[in-house]
Amino acid sequence: MALPPPSLPMRKWMNSHRRKQNHPHKQQPKQKHLAQNRRLQQRPRRPMARPAQQRRQSLRRAPLLTPLTLTPLTPIRTMPDLSFERALIDDIGVTGPCPIVGLDEVGRGPWAGPVIACAVVLPDPLRDDAGLPLSIVSMIDDSKKVTAARRDALYELLCATVPYGLGSASAQEIDDLNILQASLLAMRRALSALPVPVMGALVDGNRDPRLCLPTRLIVKGDSHSLSIAAASIIAKVHRDRLMGDLARDYPAYGWERNMGYGTKAHQDGIKTSGVTPHHRKSFAPIRAQLESKIKI
Repeated sequence: MALPPPSLPMRKWMNSHRRKQNHPHKQQPKQKHLAQNRRLQQRPRRPMARPAQQRRQSLRRAPLLTPLTLTPLTPIRTMPDLSFERALIDDIGVTGPCPIVGLDEVGRGPWAGPVIACAVVLPDPLRDDAGLPLSIVSMIDDSKKVTAARRDALYELLCATVPYGLGSASAQEIDDLNILQASLLAMRRALSALPVPVMGALVDGNRDPRLCLPTRLIVKGDSHSLSIAAASIIAKVHRDRLMGDLARDYPAYGWERNMGYGTKAHQDGIKTSGVTPHHRKSFAPIRAQLESKIKI
């Protein structure tokens, strides 16, 4: 007896089952698994997790990354100008000529010699050239930023063209008053030595010397004010030459080269030749040498 033909749903199921059986993956199941095993063997093995303590130790031992260093931009250096002089003239509020003096001092740090202050009055601060030859104005700068040869040349030119006054405070006065008060005293003496009257003052630094006239204090004034820069040049050259003269009387200390600062040659001179009347005995290295407590 013949079996009835399968129904339509049954034929669809049989056809789908037959297609699955004839699929290439179904025909070679062994080769498929072998290929998968080969791929797994070639794949790098993942390291096993370490205890938290070992992970922390490895992090502590790990080299630090080198920080990125940025090269700072070099600021454009500006020369001293007349802006502070003109601002002070505006504050005073007078009509007509208004002489402004620039004051600076040199020699606060050395172990020997006086402190020197200079007061300079520029002819006309309302003009762009300050009433001076442009060749002079273009070279005036902070005395520490000018070469020795240029300082000497500017010293001669400024002394011949501008009114100026010099003041000093000796080593004995420095010991009696302290270096700050002696510096302010030298400034007052420089102002008194001016051959012309003035109506206002620009002072380098942040301490008022009490000049009895309108005063403006300028930190690093010799880098900003033209009159203070001119005063710094005259004061610097004058003191250097003074120390050179003292070096001829006291040749053991090298003052013609170190200007009284505590260089090795100066220290050796103190050890071999002792302390002179021009040494500042209130300064710690000189005081210690006198008291023989420590070696310089």
